[in-house]
Amino acid sequence: MLFFVFPYIYYKQVFILDNGIYRYTDMYTDSDLILVDPEHRRSRIIDFILHNQGCSKSKVVAHATENGYASKVSVYEVLNDLKREKILSIRREKPNSKSHQLFIDRKNHVIILTKQLQEIDRLLKALLEKTFSIYNKPVKEWPKIYDRESSSSQLSEIVNSLQYIISFIDHAFKYLYSLEWPRFDSVYRNQMYTLFFTELGRWHNLVNNNISRLIQNYKNQIDDWIYPPQRYEYRHPKSISADELYLSMLQPLFRIHRLEVIFERHGMLNEYTRLIDYLFNMNISQIDSVYPELHDLFFEFLTKNTSYLPKYRERFKREYKEYLVKNGLDD
Repeated sequence: MLFFVFPYIYYKQVFILDNGIYRYTDMYTDSDLILVDPEHRRSRIIDFILHNQGCSKSKVVAHATENGYASKVSVYEVLNDLKREKILSIRREKPNSKSHQLFIDRKNHVIILTKQLQEIDRLLKALLEKTFSIYNKPVKEWPKIYDRESSSSQLSEIVNSLQYIISFIDHAFKYLYSLEWPRFDSVYRNQMYTLFFTELGRWHNLVNNNISRLIQNYKNQIDDWIYPPQRYEYRHPKSISADELYLSMLQPLFRIHRLEVIFERHGMLNEYTRLIDYLFNMNISQIDSVYPELHDLFFEFLTKNTSYLPKYRERFKREYKEYLVKNGLDD
């Protein structure tokens, strides 16, 4: 249980059974008044204003307090931060009016990133819920992919595949946080790094917690060893070499086919495809903006399973080095 310093308010995340499916959920207590983590609170406030452009501060406060995700003081702090970051604009209805209207810039990079992270979060949770609906039950009720003697291999296969999803999410954003975000104003840049890496760490914990419960469910029935969840390390963008960055944008493509076969075998193809399609299209659009000629070659990877593209490596390394020097990012 996580406690936050706030009078009579606390927040915890629990694992519940929802319509036969185990999943994580935010549980709010103490008269429905809660204090969620700052990024989640900020996201809720942004989302409300986006869907109610031109609303007043009092409406935002009313929504936040009624739904228990922030107090009046917290709302005003978030609004001030958003205004300072030029995400929020505040206008008067009339020149001397005390009434203010709030507007969120939909084209702001932080807003775009926030919406992307929300969509990934939704798709990832759908995949995890599907996994639990299949494997958090007696082994004898599992789909007959392998025989009973190979049940540990069956679970290990899906565990390793789920862990790779987090790596794929990181790959999908690596171009952005390595080359694009350093160009932004420091306020923008810091906020985007905070948003992304906070969510990435949370997703990693969410996947590992789900995996741990699946493994425990298995071990309670069969005394057999299975690979434990592995730690995934995140590094500051400046520590990524040109070779690593280049390969990180190509490498996931080599595993798409194999993972697709695995998730189809386990009855999770639809959930997997929705998440991967979203990440893949986002990754392609990022790289395509700088190297348009690679777009067709990426699809050649998928359709013909061609070999590595060495002719672009040296060009990428050269331009990556030039970019780091130009922007003062080289050590």
